Amino acid sequence: MLGTLTLSDIHHLGFDPTIHMCNAACTGTHPNLAHEAKGWVKDNHDKTYSIMEVLWKSHGLFCHGTVCYRVVDEAGNKYALKDCWVTEEKRMHETTILEMVKGIPNVVELVDHWDVYYKGEPDCTARIRSQYDMGHRDDLMFRNRFHRRILLSPCGEPLSKFSSRRELLTVISHISDIHKLLSSSALLPDRRT
Repeated sequence: MLGTLTLSDIHHLGFDPTIHMCNAACTGTHPNLAHEAKGWVKDNHDKTYSIMEVLWKSHGLFCHGTVCYRVVDEAGNKYALKDCWVTEEKRMHETTILEMVKGIPNVVELVDHWDVYYKGEPDCTARIRSQYDMGHRDDLMFRNRFHRRILLSPCGEPLSKFSSRRELLTVISHISDIHKLLSSSALLPDRRT
């Protein structure tokens, strides 16, 4: 079994071929990546982004595999990339909201978004279940989730990297200003009623 896992082509094991995190054996062997890249990810047009850092990763069974990366394209532009699994009804929710708040100061901008494809099909939990003959079960708790990626700009620093309370308070002040602006433009519902 160990031999199968270590020597097999990872695509035959169901691993996502559009993303790769380097290990000690392959670090530095990808000549087209940015210096000190920790891996790469490709969009649906075969554009490659170098993964520079994992910014946040969900833990546990109930966060649905969300990971946020700091990525760089071949031109050196820096982005945040959110890799997540979402239900059908929320598939476009985040991108719709980002389009609505486009142009508001201090709010990230949506650069691109896409469904991840695996062997020509959208990567989703129903596709994975069908490989194990689980599609026939009448499971009322099952909710199909789609694998999505959202590319955002700019990519800020995690709060844990702030060097002073002043930096943190400045961010909180900007968040407050954004909330007021969104509330006054009717993009956020009035929760007082």
